[in-house]
Amino acid sequence: MIRRIVMFKKKPDAGLTDFVGALTDLKTLDSRMSEMSSWWVDIAPGRDGLWDAVLVAEFPNAEIVEAYNSHPEHHAVASRIGSLADVAIFDSTIG
Repeated sequence: MIRRIVMFKKKPDAGLTDFVGALTDLKTLDSRMSEMSSWWVDIAPGRDGLWDAVLVAEFPNAEIVEAYNSHPEHHAVASRIGSLADVAIFDSTIG
């Protein structure tokens, strides 16, 4: 099992409405892609010095992570968020 943790920090020049909208789209990505074992997104913008949002996803194996990474739905959402936020990604093997 692979657990991916992604943290998002809104760029100073990004609009809050656009940022929240992009992450709201991310929240529903799992309904458009069935590969994930679990999917959780929380958005809490505006806390000074902290990240504004987080994604925690679990995938059954590395092949599914690669399929997710190359999926067109993921590319569309990631591109949109990448223009609005700085992103930190951490993958770990669990179990």
